Amino acid sequence: HKKFAITPTVSFNSGSYYGSPLSVPGYVPQLCSALPSNTPTTPGVSCGVVPSVGSPGSNLPSAIFVPDPYTGKFDSLGALREPWQLVANLQVSYDFSPRVSLVAIANNVFNKCYQRSYAWDTNTACWYSSLPSNALAPNGPGSQPGAFLTNPPVQLAYPYGIWFNNTQVGITSAIQPFTLTMQLDIKL
Repeated sequence: HKKFAITPTVSFNSGSYYGSPLSVPGYVPQLCSALPSNTPTTPGVSCGVVPSVGSPGSNLPSAIFVPDPYTGKFDSLGALREPWQLVANLQVSYDFSPRVSLVAIANNVFNKCYQRSYAWDTNTACWYSSLPSNALAPNGPGSQPGAFLTNPPVQLAYPYGIWFNNTQVGITSAIQPFTLTMQLDIKL
């Protein structure tokens, strides 16, 4: 209106899908001298290794994938859904004269993720995925090779968790804070 302009923006993200049948590694029972459940403080200590085909001495711990203890089955690809997110921003500008104007941009005036009520949900994140299971296995109740952590941190209690990988996908999982930037334009 005349020298004053307001531009609100609203963004809605319905939430992508995630899930994998290969999210929880377990032990190969034929290579264990004792059941891992019988030695809960060191569940894999009696289990052998699979000889590697490559260089000598690079044997890998024996592992097979087991059903997800949270869902009770092998999850299908995309079996779970990320939360939906609603974000509102605001831009306000004012022309003091034909040569001087001020622009203020308020990002994340409203930014909320509406979780799907999974056990690993947190109100500070909007994107989830599988844990890197070969290097970081879940350690929650009933999981194999779990049990050796009696009170695992929530990040390790389930086979899924917050996805902090902005170098590959260009986003960050954490809900972004409110930011205000101002710009003064002067034309010479």
